[in-house]
Amino acid sequence: MAVFEFLRLSLARPEQGALLGSDGGPALAITRRAYLERVLEKKILDFDHYGAQYSFLNYGIYGDTLVGRIGKKVMGSIHTGPDNDYEVEMVEDWKTAWFLLDLSSNSQLIAMQTGVASTKGLVTSLFKSIENQTAGHEYVAFVEYVSNAQDFWSAVDRYRGRLTRLEFTFVPPNALGLEEEIRAIVDAAKAVGSEKTKFTHTNSHGALDPKGEYIEAALNKTAEGAGSVEMKAGRKTVFSSAKNRKTIDVATEDLPDTKDETLIEKLKSLVFRPKG
Repeated sequence: MAVFEFLRLSLARPEQGALLGSDGGPALAITRRAYLERVLEKKILDFDHYGAQYSFLNYGIYGDTLVGRIGKKVMGSIHTGPDNDYEVEMVEDWKTAWFLLDLSSNSQLIAMQTGVASTKGLVTSLFKSIENQTAGHEYVAFVEYVSNAQDFWSAVDRYRGRLTRLEFTFVPPNALGLEEEIRAIVDAAKAVGSEKTKFTHTNSHGALDPKGEYIEAALNKTAEGAGSVEMKAGRKTVFSSAKNRKTIDVATEDLPDTKDETLIEKLKSLVFRPKG
């Protein structure tokens, strides 16, 4: 069974407008989708993640979904035949993870297979590499996990009377859908150059009582990947959007071994199931 995690890729326009665009020409206003199609158009993109080399392989766009795989070269050992006394021989292998990016909305959703490295870390490193290697870029990428809001409310019920800290962190490009009071503060923080805005609520006596429109609006946005949330009871973290991630299981036999268009279309339908 393969596990896929969901992440939100948020693209913010730089405060200082770039003179050059991602194509090397004069910077022009382009959509987020056009930007992503441009910077990910190469068949292979090599990038560094914590000192190790990874490669993104682009299989193309299927409808509204850009599909590829991220891989890392690893060395493994095999035994040769009896003529060589079953000696151990080192061979090259690749660990890979499927990557599906929904291009249909302004706040793009990613489904990525686990098992190679941190999905959020890999996607963040990929886009940092893109931004560092292009002469200019029209957007800056922020990546957050999509989480399960129901897990948050379960933790509230379980630890009620012991909750001491609640922290929401928002990414500015996703602030437009926030409840008015939150949006005003996020916009004010952006005006002073803040990339992310953090709200921290504490009560040393454990009397925090998360409820009401503010909490629901903040939680809905962070659960969608428009930021992150962490809640503690004393020193214990009882909920974290970085740990309570939204996932989906896919049967191993439904994973394509190569660029099989029929199986890729099936995989896309499995991970991005229609709502309802």
